Formats: sequence, structure tokens, C-alpha cells
Amino acid sequence: MTNRRRLDREERIALRRARTKAAIRGLFRLLSGLALLASAPSLVFFGHRFFSTSDLFAIHEITISGISRVSEREVIAKIGIAPGDNLFLADTKEAEARLASLPWIERAEVRLRFPQGLEVEVLERVPRALVDLGHLYLADEGGNIFKRAMPSDPLDLPVITGLPREEWNHAEAMARRRLVSVLEALEIIERHPMITRFPIQQIHVDEADDLTLVLGAHAMTVHLGQGDLLRKMDRLERVIEAAERRGKKIELARLDNRTRPEWIAARLSKRSGEKSRNPKG
Repeated sequence: MTNRRRLDREERIALRRARTKAAIRGLFRLLSGLALLASAPSLVFFGHRFFSTSDLFAIHEITISGISRVSEREVIAKIGIAPGDNLFLADTKEAEARLASLPWIERAEVRLRFPQGLEVEVLERVPRALVDLGHLYLADEGGNIFKRAMPSDPLDLPVITGLPREEWNHAEAMARRRLVSVLEALEIIERHPMITRFPIQQIHVDEADDLTLVLGAHAMTVHLGQGDLLRKMDRLERVIEAAERRGKKIELARLDNRTRPEWIAARLSKRSGEKSRNPKG
């Protein structure tokens, strides 16, 4: 298998060199013939005709890199350039703009490869969270909501709630700033080691920009409030460990006391015939 791949690569290189030599020979013949023409307008006319119609510059190969969410078929259909089209008539800027209109594509670069190739390099968006705006939408780390989530999309992401759809409709710039702020808080919280045990299922932001988390498979609710996020997570971890030593689970924790920011109140999940207690730490 290794030898075959090497042979294929060598064949492609040889074919590319042969095409380049043919293009150079054709160009030399053109220039030799045009040298006999007396007028500059004739030179321009015949030169344009040669470069725009010669089979020597017909696109034979389109190479695409950087795609995983978008198929090659989608890319080729979107750029509006097909094999057989003339290399010098290909509008690369228009092709880049067309590709950028696809939801998953953040940026694209389309380059001509003389004499018969076209290169397409794509940078896809990386989904960071789901945003609940009546329907679930995918958002990247820059706060760009780029598409409505579908069953085929990655859905194992934290869900951000509390950003009203009306805010996006009437004050989009402010709504995006709030979303970016929540994403920055999400990044900080996810640095804490306990998140590997209790993944963030949901992060809610209220009108005062206080944060509430829903963590882990048992949907532990944690009112974080604002600021000092990692230290609050440290205190939460200690209370969880204390509860687990007693064979209990935390159902609700509050770390949003503004007058006593060092306080934490927790409610244990109930067992049969047992009342909840509120340990503090």
C-alpha cells in the first residue's frame, strides 16, 4: 500500500510538470506570434483570447482542505467554479464570499494554482455552546450564533439560557456582549477539576447577570452569582466531598450571598424517610 501511494503521488507530480511545460510552450508560441503583430490593440486582443479560451488553462483539479462538517460536494457547488472552467476567468473573491455564506464556514480562501489547479482552504466554526432562544442554536466562542441546532449537529454542549429572543431582535450588540460574557465565565468554570465529574449541563444568566449552573447527571443546581468563580467552585467541591462522605448528594447549592460572599448553603437530596439538612461551609 505504501509503494502504491508513493507512485500515485509521483504520477501526479509528473502530470503537473507536463501540464506546466505545455502551458509554457503554448505561451512561448503565443508571444512569438504576437511579436509579428504591429499594433498594441492586436496584442491585447489575441492575448486575452488565448488566456481565456485555451485548454492549457482549463481547471483540471480542485483541492479542498480544512473541512469536516461541510462536504466537498457542498463546497464545489457553492464556489460556482467547476472543472473545465478557465483558470483566468475564475472569480476567487466571489467564490470566497459564497463559501462564507455557509453556516459552518467562518472563513475561506480560494487560490489559483497555475496552470490548471484551484485550491480551496476552509476554516470551519467550532461550536462552543447551545443557546436557547425558543429553539436551540449553535454559538462559537466569539458569540456568533451561526445556525439552528439539528439532530445531526453536536448536541453534547452546555446549554445557555436566560438570553431573551427579543433582546437579539432589538439589541443584538448588547445581547452578543452578554453571550460573550457568559462564554468567558463558562471557560473559567470548566478549568476547575470537579467539572470532569460534574459536567456543565446548563448555565443560566438572569437579568442581573447572575449565573446559575446545572451540573452532572443528577442535575445539581448551583447559584454562583457573579465573580470569584474558581474560588466558589473550590468551596462547592469541599461541600460535595463532605456530603459524599456521609453518603449524600447535593441537590442545591447557593454561593451568591452578596453580603456574605464566603458563605455557601447547600440542600441535600432526600432519601426515603429522611429530611433535608442545610450544611454550610
